[in-house]
Amino acid sequence: MVLLLPLLGLLALVKVTHAGPPRIIFSNDDGLGSLTLHQFYTTLRSAGNFDAFVSAPCDDKSGTDSRDTTDPEGDLRTAQQGECVLNSTHGAPGKRYGHGIKKDGSEDPRLYWVNGYPVTSTRLGIDNFSAEVFGSDLKPELALTGINFGSNGDSTVSISGTVGAARYAANHGIPAIGFSGSFGKHVGWNDPDLEGKNAEALSLAKTYAKLATSLVLQVIKAAGDNRSAYLPKGTLMNVNFPDTTPSKGCSEVAKFQWVLAYTKLNDTTTAPEVRQGNCTNIPTEGQVLSKENQERCLISVSLDNASDLGVASVKDYHTVLDSLKGWGNWTCLS
Repeated sequence: MVLLLPLLGLLALVKVTHAGPPRIIFSNDDGLGSLTLHQFYTTLRSAGNFDAFVSAPCDDKSGTDSRDTTDPEGDLRTAQQGECVLNSTHGAPGKRYGHGIKKDGSEDPRLYWVNGYPVTSTRLGIDNFSAEVFGSDLKPELALTGINFGSNGDSTVSISGTVGAARYAANHGIPAIGFSGSFGKHVGWNDPDLEGKNAEALSLAKTYAKLATSLVLQVIKAAGDNRSAYLPKGTLMNVNFPDTTPSKGCSEVAKFQWVLAYTKLNDTTTAPEVRQGNCTNIPTEGQVLSKENQERCLISVSLDNASDLGVASVKDYHTVLDSLKGWGNWTCLS
């Protein structure tokens, strides 16, 4: 027993040493230059002490579901927003991956582009880039994908690269949340007209980034020191913002409401028998995001099994509800 005590003390010390700030990986399927990805990443990092980095496709890889490639060294297309620089320190000569650029034109060591799919960038981020960012053999403790340009609800989750990337992380033991939303226009983070004709897109991207960050902060807070409990094991959270614009009335964070929903993957999918507050039933993501609800500023929150994108268990739903208790402005469809 005397010999065991020093060992236990050493183990406790190692645990504390490796804790540090939460380690987070970001990805998407719209490409590293996406305005919404940059807004989400910068908003979360400014909201607290997080050790985070981005690993995203070089260019738009929407609709590529869970596709992956172990040989992403084919033709390197220039990203829509000019993110993939051929003279990147990591980009030559293989052109497999590289660093994104800052506004001053210099490389950002925490922004990685990958010449591959969303899953490819997530896999390389976890297996390769994490060591560069976090050091040693540390891996991300949370994966955040999006905010995707366009909603990913119900049957569309099966083809979504944003959901595919989150699914990959969750299937490899990393809690994951995918975020999607409809925006009036798909623009880059360094678009010259963000203060002009694309100001509305910037405004909505900022609003959705704040909402997404608020949810993530609550998930992290609820788990406390048990970071493996951010979400139930083997599940991923799918969040969809409405098809709206500030001019339609959804211009402020306070106007949005959260709705617990489920992913209706096909006609045989049934709603989980979960009750939230006074809600009589849980709607599908499609019902929450329908045209008649656009001006209600509703956000759908669903929980899927990472293995097959089926509806998560009632137990897992209740675990998530407990972690979100007392947070957010929740409502029912009926």
